[in-house]
Amino acid sequence: MATRTWVGTAEGSEGEWDVADNWDEGVVPETGDDVYFVSGSQDLNADLAQSALTLDSLNFGPKWTGSIPDELEINATVLDVSSKSGAIYLEGTFTTANIQSTSSDDPAIQFTSSTITTLNITGGSGTVKVTGAGSEISTAINMIGASGATLYVDAGSDVSGADVTIDAGWIEAYEEFGSINQYGGTTEIKNVSDTLATLNLYDGTCRYAPTGAAVLTTLTIYGGLFDMTDCVSPSHTITTATVYSGGTIDERNGLRNGVYTNPVTLNGGIIKCDLGREVTVT
Repeated sequence: MATRTWVGTAEGSEGEWDVADNWDEGVVPETGDDVYFVSGSQDLNADLAQSALTLDSLNFGPKWTGSIPDELEINATVLDVSSKSGAIYLEGTFTTANIQSTSSDDPAIQFTSSTITTLNITGGSGTVKVTGAGSEISTAINMIGASGATLYVDAGSDVSGADVTIDAGWIEAYEEFGSINQYGGTTEIKNVSDTLATLNLYDGTCRYAPTGAAVLTTLTIYGGLFDMTDCVSPSHTITTATVYSGGTIDERNGLRNGVYTNPVTLNGGIIKCDLGREVTVT
């Protein structure tokens, strides 16, 4: 409907969303607007309860050096973040969230009790954190070219419907994804239980360390390292595992806690087992 740009420096009301003079043209954003934070250093730190608004887009540019130090409750069809300083705390519903750059903070961006359909992380040097029992990523997580970024998924967040693609960076997750296609970078899977349907590892390292009776249905390793050396689960299950040349499974944690339902298929790959294990390999 309209474009609204944050100024934030109205005398005596600095940092307040609902003050007209804190916006260019003196108009507070409404549903359907495109909102931009593109310059200046003024934080947004008051009137943060804006959950009645659904913006067409919410944009944070690289020349805005402010922060949102508490949760801004708002919704947007598109969220674009390329701010390189400070931290941004958000709570709401976002159809597409594009993280192009971040500060080096932990967290640099935090989603609390938020619903995201697709999360794209293509840059950044800090941590994108998804937390809260109400948080959900429902469809996809794409972490592409983001070698300096970390995605942290807290316990209690729902990512069971999210298919992950990663080729760089770091993912640390305490809940189970729908599937993972990993072409590089590092993934740490630390959920207690639940089922990961498919993990395809082409390169990089997957540190698979569930703490309970988790199930990995189909593991296919074309390259890289599938590392279970830090897994403390009393028992977890891998239903079908295939390892090609250039790929390695290392399960040596001393607990002999991995249960392979079917024989492990080695097509030139390597499996390093705990001493005393009886593992069937074809």
